[in-house]
Amino acid sequence: MSKLLIGCLLAALVVSGCGTKPTTPRPSQAVQRSVAGRFSTALLRGDVGAARALLAPRGDGALAFLVQESVAPWRGRRVSIQLPPRRVGKYWAVGFARRRTQRDKTFETQRGDLLVTVALSAIGVRVTFFTFENLVTRYSTHRDSQLLPSKR
Repeated sequence: MSKLLIGCLLAALVVSGCGTKPTTPRPSQAVQRSVAGRFSTALLRGDVGAARALLAPRGDGALAFLVQESVAPWRGRRVSIQLPPRRVGKYWAVGFARRRTQRDKTFETQRGDLLVTVALSAIGVRVTFFTFENLVTRYSTHRDSQLLPSKR
């Protein structure tokens, strides 16, 4: 009788989920893609306020500082962004190309991927990490494109 009672008690605990961790709902792929796309667009176009608004709340402010540092040299420059973001492992990747012209008429063109990680926070789906990958920077002058081929 006691074995039956213990068995029923264990079965009831298993069915009720007692002892398991509560699962937090994962945001949908569409919501994750949307947040990653909005963050990437804001960051690459130089909108610090909009990019910071999509960051997960943190006490140290390191991500907010990185946003400001990433935007500063490129603010107000031309950028081409490949939206929508594509899934690459646990990241959302956004391809981009941007050009910055210097005062001496030289310019640099940079291509690469912006990788963004999003997660559910207390205030909704937010960016928890970002990094640049596959960066290729080319320095040139406007005169380089006007050079004629050699006759050798």
